[in-house]
Amino acid sequence: MPRRYKLGPEGEMRRAWGGKLPEEFDQRDMLAFMAETDLQLHGAVSAETLSAIHAAGYDYEGRADDDNAASGHKLFHALAF
Repeated sequence: MPRRYKLGPEGEMRRAWGGKLPEEFDQRDMLAFMAETDLQLHGAVSAETLSAIHAAGYDYEGRADDDNAASGHKLFHALAF
C-alpha cells in the first residue's frame, strides 16, 4: 500500500501524509504540513508559517529533494537554546 494511503480505525482506506493520518500528527508533522502546503500553493513558505515554526523551537531549512520531503523529515531541525 502506498504511503499516501492508510487504513483508518474502521478499516477504511484514508488519505495519509508522510505515512500518517491527520489524527496521528504531532506538532512537527503539522508544521511540516503547513510548510509543504504553502510551497504547493504559493511557491514559498509564508511569514505566518515561518513564525509558527520558529515559535515551536524549530528552524526552517528548505525543501528536501527526496521522498522524505512530504513527511517533513528534512524540513526542520531543533533550535539550540
